[in-house]
Amino acid sequence: MKLTKLHCAVLTALAASGSLYAEEAQKQDKAKIEIIEVTATKRAESIQEVPVTVTALTGDSLEKLGVANFDQYVEFLPNVVFQGTGPGQNEIYIRGAATTQTSIAVSSVQALQPSVAFYLDEQPVSMQGRNLDIYATDVERIEVLPGPQGTLFGASSQSGTVRLITNKPNHDGFAAGFDTSTSSTKGGDLSNSVEAYFNMSLTDSLAVRVAAYNDSQGGWIDNILNVPGQGGYNGSAVVISRVSGDALTDPENVPVTAPKNDALVEDNFNTANYAGARFGLSYLINDEWELLVQHTQQSLDTEGVFAYDPNLEGESSTNRFVPENNNDDFGLTTWTLSGRLEQLDIVYTGGYLDRDINSTIDYTGYTNGGSFAAYYACNYAGTPDTQECVDPTKFYKEATSTSRITHEFRVNTSAENRWRVTAGVFYDSQELSTVGQFQLGNTDLPYFTDLQRTLAGSDGINSDGGPFSSEISFVNDITHTIDQIAVFGQLEFDITDTVTASFGARWYQIDDEFKGATTTKDVSGRLQAFGDGSDAALTDLLVME
Repeated sequence: MKLTKLHCAVLTALAASGSLYAEEAQKQDKAKIEIIEVTATKRAESIQEVPVTVTALTGDSLEKLGVANFDQYVEFLPNVVFQGTGPGQNEIYIRGAATTQTSIAVSSVQALQPSVAFYLDEQPVSMQGRNLDIYATDVERIEVLPGPQGTLFGASSQSGTVRLITNKPNHDGFAAGFDTSTSSTKGGDLSNSVEAYFNMSLTDSLAVRVAAYNDSQGGWIDNILNVPGQGGYNGSAVVISRVSGDALTDPENVPVTAPKNDALVEDNFNTANYAGARFGLSYLINDEWELLVQHTQQSLDTEGVFAYDPNLEGESSTNRFVPENNNDDFGLTTWTLSGRLEQLDIVYTGGYLDRDINSTIDYTGYTNGGSFAAYYACNYAGTPDTQECVDPTKFYKEATSTSRITHEFRVNTSAENRWRVTAGVFYDSQELSTVGQFQLGNTDLPYFTDLQRTLAGSDGINSDGGPFSSEISFVNDITHTIDQIAVFGQLEFDITDTVTASFGARWYQIDDEFKGATTTKDVSGRLQAFGDGSDAALTDLLVME
């Protein structure tokens, strides 16, 4: 659902009215004051007493505001904004600190690490260029910690940390809930969602909780017919404007083909669908120890694009020439063992994230940039009779696989002490593998046909069609690995009842490595060996640490 400023104002007013009602109720009956507990300092404390700046939105507030997905709940967090190219492709910024990594239209492996850490419960799920777009169902609260949080939360928390805290299995008995909604967008399609949960105490020591959801969001951007010379993509004008007078003997006579999108014209073509479930199991080992295991599985499927061209006709129109989609599936399994040993609170937590992304992106606009870009659609060699331009339609396909495993062990002294210590060790191992396939259209030109023959030898083109595929121009195959270990600690001392001094430190070591190859062969899956160019042209090897 597209939220306008008016929608946000109305929803905020509703939330404010709820707060005023709560304030009036508080005056009438202090026993009904709601105390929000947060874990901003990695220990449970009242938000009124925690000695750091923290903002929290409770699950009830989120429900009243109609907030469900990433871009919606960020709207209501103070000093927090997001930027990106659509669902599943957004980054969080706090107080304006940004790395502009979302300016990279393609491969997420090229993006920088984010400046804001994003957590689901105890697990960091921040990713370069593509934070997990976790649907906010059955949520207890969202916490925002502005400012540097590196001591306790480590990498990617230079400008703050955002934590999505889910409801955990409850041992008090049975509970269930169901919610459905339908909404409309001005100038767009209908949207609808269904959410449900149930909680059951199986025994005195064992409880389960399951939440499931399906949210279909209608589109509101129109893909209109491309008409050269009428504000759309003018293939002829773009190509000729990039060519100097010396490059073409008679540019007016060079046949130029403008890209066509007749078959893709569609109203409200940018759709998104979230579907998933979360399973939780809580086991009370004894009076002091508890084991919590949770698994979240989500599929996010989008079609079209979530940006429009204001120069085109209509309020929200664009020209796209390739069917675009983004399929983002992830599974996250987490576990937490917590308890008390003498005067210390002990917590061990870990998680395993498996994420697969498959995207197709219209790359036709690449011809609009740079004096060299026209050469990806035209051949200027030879005589005017042999000079030609082909259809400049281009696309980029990316298959990205990510795995991440984390472990953290920490101890806390009693919260009742005047001095308090939090200390722990953290381990993180990530691997992001990407195969990106580019189709630029120019491989059908005579220049590349001649290059095929040259690379194949005097006998002509290879039996498999030569080094250049008719479908794929070249392929990037990159693997990015990050291994991190850290030791951290924080000391707090209550100088007075209202003044607390804290000191924290963190030591860490991060091994960051890229391995990759570029090849002109159309491959399906991983390259057999990085840098193996025995049957491919123009192969390079890159290793950085």
